[in-house]
Amino acid sequence: MKNKLLLLTIITVLLIGCKSSLINYALEKKGIYDDHITTKTFSVANKQIIFLPMQHVGRKEYYDDVKRKIDSLKSKDYVFFYEKIIDDTKDTLDLYKFRKIIHFGIPKNGYVNLLDSLYKSGTKFKYTLINQPSIETFGLTSQNSFNIDMTIETIINNVEKSKDITLEQCDFINSYTQNYKCTNKLLNKEEWKKYLIDDRNDFLVNEVKKSKFKKIVVIYGKAHLNGFENQIAK
Repeated sequence: MKNKLLLLTIITVLLIGCKSSLINYALEKKGIYDDHITTKTFSVANKQIIFLPMQHVGRKEYYDDVKRKIDSLKSKDYVFFYEKIIDDTKDTLDLYKFRKIIHFGIPKNGYVNLLDSLYKSGTKFKYTLINQPSIETFGLTSQNSFNIDMTIETIINNVEKSKDITLEQCDFINSYTQNYKCTNKLLNKEEWKKYLIDDRNDFLVNEVKKSKFKKIVVIYGKAHLNGFENQIAK
């Protein structure tokens, strides 16, 4: 019996170790473990635009580098347009609809919580991960930074032009801030990208182009960079 328990323990440790290695490799490839941010600069008409492709979860060293870059750009009189889907909802059911669209819990307290299931399964992360700090933590204020993003209501309306968002019993198993329990996805991969990435990129590019400001830093997730680059050049 003792030998069987020992063997089971060894197998469990090995399985967790292999899983941890794969997860760490994936996080490294995604840039989650980066210790610095690489910016991208665009010149459009008479505007100078710098894109900070953010990770929403990362290492403290990464966000320290972000703050250094922001401090430097503040001293050069740049203004900052930052990503944050605007919660304009007046009905809690809309928040459940929005979770059904994004297919994960609405991260009210940051994205690190989305890794809870990995922590609970025994995954050993290579580095300690933290949430992307607030705009205020980066030293930005309402005078030099602006929330330029779409609203939850607009995104829901855009989806509902082509799809019915019918809430099911599984939608209410837990709070809209927690991981999703329904197995069927409302949107496929291409649809998800259109409504959550492409449409917001179009909105952002339009706001940048019509802005009165000539020196703009865009603080948006890394997934938006390629689309922004393609759109801003048009």
